[in-house]
This record gives sequence, structure tokens and C-alpha cells, in this order.
Amino acid sequence: MSSATGPYAQGAEVLAVARSGRVAALFLGVFNLLLLCIPVLNLILPATLCSGACHLYMRALQRHRTQAQLEHAGGVDVAALKDKASAHA
Repeated sequence: MSSATGPYAQGAEVLAVARSGRVAALFLGVFNLLLLCIPVLNLILPATLCSGACHLYMRALQRHRTQAQLEHAGGVDVAALKDKASAHA
């Protein structure tokens, strides 16, 4: 995780990003496990693993920071908005 976020995040922010990206990381792991079983395609496994992890965690970090900015700026509770939207669907 620290190699994926690198110098971009520290401390509590890393933990929050890791918690929010658990399911996506699980699916990335399952995808890479399936890729490992295919004889020739398993050669690209290191590239898909590294680029996938960096992509997922950087996107989660961006989402986390956007949510924090919205909550700080206007007192908007993004989680409540998501709950409200899912209740109407």
C-alpha cells in the first residue's frame, strides 16, 4: 500500500484510502490470480499488479480528498447524499 501511494499520503489518510479500496483490491487480486493460471499471459502479471494497485489507490485517494474538501467547504455530507440517492432508486 505504501508503495502505491508513496509520498502522496501519510497516516490516517492512507488508512482511510485502504479501507475504502478493499473490495476493489480484492477483485484486482482475483483477476491477477486468474491471470497467473494462464501460461503465457502470466508474464505480464507484475505489470498488471503494480499498475492496477497504483491506479486503484490513487483513484481512492483522489475520491477521499474530494470528499474531505466538500465536507470542509460547505458542510456537505457525501455519505448522506449517497444514502439518499440509493433510497430513491
